[in-house]
Amino acid sequence: MVKKRLLDFQIRYQEVARPFSWKFTRKDLKEKLKLVSDHIIKQHQPTTSPDSITEELLSRDKIQETSSAYAYT
Repeated sequence: MVKKRLLDFQIRYQEVARPFSWKFTRKDLKEKLKLVSDHIIKQHQPTTSPDSITEELLSRDKIQETSSAYAYT
């Protein structure tokens, strides 16, 4: 059944297919890929510097240490 459908498609496609001019070049593809990769890189770059992230995490640890000391008294 599937084989017949494929053969029917082949016959139909050969009847209606028309040649076309391909205008998308390797250069075009390279430019599109560069745009996409730049967009992805921008999405995944941190908005703050690694040093400020480290400082923020350290300050959170200090707050947690202080609050846990009060919780047990």
